[in-house]
Amino acid sequence: KAERDQILSILVHPTEPEHHVVPQLTGGAAWLASMNPDILKFMIENDPTALILADLDKAGGEDKQNIVTKLLGLIASSGLPLSMMAQKYAKLNHPNLGDQLAPLLDKDASPKMVRHEAMRIAEACQLGDLSPQLCRVSLDISDNCEVRAAAITALASIDEESSLRQLIPLLRGAQSEDPEDEVKGALLNALYPKYISTNDLFSYITEPKNESLFGRYALFLGYQLFDGLRPADIPVALSWVSEQQAEYERVYDLPHRIEALRNDIMLYAWDFLIDEKTLGAFAKIALVSLLRHEPV
Repeated sequence: KAERDQILSILVHPTEPEHHVVPQLTGGAAWLASMNPDILKFMIENDPTALILADLDKAGGEDKQNIVTKLLGLIASSGLPLSMMAQKYAKLNHPNLGDQLAPLLDKDASPKMVRHEAMRIAEACQLGDLSPQLCRVSLDISDNCEVRAAAITALASIDEESSLRQLIPLLRGAQSEDPEDEVKGALLNALYPKYISTNDLFSYITEPKNESLFGRYALFLGYQLFDGLRPADIPVALSWVSEQQAEYERVYDLPHRIEALRNDIMLYAWDFLIDEKTLGAFAKIALVSLLRHEPV
């Protein structure tokens, strides 16, 4: 007890009413908590966010369960996510984590941000037993779009095939319930290229509803799409570029994200012009661009 109090007198400012660790000492406090059970219990109760930085290998299942409870309680009271911490959530895994999170996931079971963060914990800890529940949330078009997108992202990480295949019809459904394209972006990243073809993919690409938002859909168009695009599929992508070229008189008339995707596809295709189909499709687009006095 004396050693604990001496350590805490250094870590916690005496005028701090909520007994939070001094921010500059968070790393040191996390290190001490990983070695000292008394410090660990104090921090679980008073400053659980600092424990995301700690080595929790020696922490028992009950301690980890209490950390998760405290973290989600803080999110519920503040309404703010711990987004910068999500990459550390895997260390929170314990034998009863699925049972702990399951009651929080369904619609109206808990506040939006608590559900969202619980799904991120499930994703980081690869809780496959929660796949049916995550799938149910993903499919509920009346639910919050951010929460549904988080559920889809968790399913994609867990990679439970039967659940992911159930999501494909969502791409063909009405998108009015997805005003920021967050669900759409999560779906495309989850399903391409394993569950939908490149032909199908480009049939789903439309102008973003919110051009100024760099969310899941913009992330997919700018980066994740190319992680799945194979050289053999480049002619399909170039065919889509040709369709945009026919629809718009000038490349500058394209919506910003669509123009950026068009340019990225042309740049990507440049490295594969040895293929005859790719070369032909690329040359056709380049010729039209040059005749319009536009950059290729």
